[in-house]
Amino acid sequence: MSVPAGRAFRFCASTELSEGAVRSALVGGRAVAVARQGGRLFAFGALCPHQQADLGAGLLEPGAITCQDHLWRFELATGACEPEHAAGGVLHLGQ
Repeated sequence: MSVPAGRAFRFCASTELSEGAVRSALVGGRAVAVARQGGRLFAFGALCPHQQADLGAGLLEPGAITCQDHLWRFELATGACEPEHAAGGVLHLGQ
């Protein structure tokens, strides 16, 4: 499902997501995860492309999140995946 440009959806209050926390939810029909690290918020597709595990339950590491099921690791700032797991080393989430 595509979310119309400019459409906003409530995910949670900023104060509900503490430092080092990750949360996932359906937003506009899409699984989305948000992590807070270093005082910044990072939003990304919540389903790991390998076998659709919920990245909201993943391990948050400095600058990255690792899928709990098969240890695929994604950079929070870019979505880049470990090179052996994605063509060209970058995984593009959403449209």
